[in-house]
Amino acid sequence: MDDAPHNPAHIPAPATYHRTPRLQRDFLEAFATNGSVKISAAKVCMSPSAVCQLEQRPEGAAFRLGCAAALPIARGRLVDELLDRAIWGLGSARRPGTRSGSTAPLAPH
Repeated sequence: MDDAPHNPAHIPAPATYHRTPRLQRDFLEAFATNGSVKISAAKVCMSPSAVCQLEQRPEGAAFRLGCAAALPIARGRLVDELLDRAIWGLGSARRPGTRSGSTAPLAPH
């Protein structure tokens, strides 16, 4: 019998670790928010290459469809954000008709 102490760190991660439905769902939620594979992958502790590999595999067909659906959502969100910044400006600039430091419109007098 082996007298060496058991070390769980020496157990390799299963090959399907980056293919769990929950991990894919979390990635797709992040991807629909920011539109960046790199940022979204980092949020769920995946590498961008693992995302690409999953998209290319036959068992990644649903994930590939999810990515295709998430991208226009992200683009729409980013367009809205950029348009808002272009109209209202950046930083501490306040919108006309609002109190300082508030985004709520002033009540009519």
